[in-house]
Amino acid sequence: MESIAETTLWRRITPELFSSLFSVEGQTLFPSTLRALEKADTRFREASQAEYERHLLNYFALLQREEIIRDTAQNYEAWLRGWTLNLNEILAAGPSAETCKPKYFRGSEFLRWRKGLVVTPNPQLEHDLFVVARHQIFNYWLRDYSAVHELGCGSCGNLWLLQEIFPDKTIRGYDWVEPSCKIASEIGRHTGRDVAGARLNFLEPPAKLAIEPNAAVISIHALEQIGDQFGPLLQSILNSKPALVLHYEPILDLYDPANVLDALARWYSEKRRYLKGFLPALHKLRDEGKIEILQEHRPGLGGILHEMSLIVWRPI
Repeated sequence: MESIAETTLWRRITPELFSSLFSVEGQTLFPSTLRALEKADTRFREASQAEYERHLLNYFALLQREEIIRDTAQNYEAWLRGWTLNLNEILAAGPSAETCKPKYFRGSEFLRWRKGLVVTPNPQLEHDLFVVARHQIFNYWLRDYSAVHELGCGSCGNLWLLQEIFPDKTIRGYDWVEPSCKIASEIGRHTGRDVAGARLNFLEPPAKLAIEPNAAVISIHALEQIGDQFGPLLQSILNSKPALVLHYEPILDLYDPANVLDALARWYSEKRRYLKGFLPALHKLRDEGKIEILQEHRPGLGGILHEMSLIVWRPI
């Protein structure tokens, strides 16, 4: 039971506070974003010194574990196991926001927030705010495109949300493993909407993706898995000439080296061999006149280990 002192310390994330995280001029929260925010228990408070130190000690212990380092084959097996669990739930109960939820959202009392650490009585606040963020990102950036193609659709939680927000769009999901493709097909069959999946090896992609002229390509928590081996996939995207490309991924270059939590997040990302060198590669393409970068922004919202940044661009 919470003490009176703890209860009075809780703050809530208001629409104004959440909107300030996604700093695009004139951007306000969309109706579906507001509904998702209102639905969530967003109580939080600043971590105490003792809680902050406990979090750091837990983080250091995690960084010493050998199993956090995986090669490509181990990653493949992990995805196969994880997305098979989701597929089995979906075949038993049907696709939904809950059955399409990735299993890596395990819950925590801690949350990274605006470069600091906060405590919450809602152990699923990270996931709840991830839902709110995607409502805002999808509504703002993807509303004008006839099709959305997701690279690395995994448990297909993004496909489920996309078809809810945009019931008339063509929605395609691509992943390394077959269970993800089957989940996408189940979503299409269950909803009657134009949703489907296909296999795609990020390390050996086709020269061009089969996408429509007015299509957007997105990646959410997906490119992080290929470290510095993003070159072939980036070239495939460029060759495909999508109307828009959107990434919501951990971007090491946007971490603050003077911030302890950021330094740990970078260390963790490097040990996990997460996406590295991607933003400088986009900057090089921009400087060569090959792409236009529309947004490069770190909202300051993440889990206990690392954060996502929003990168939006288009080929020229």
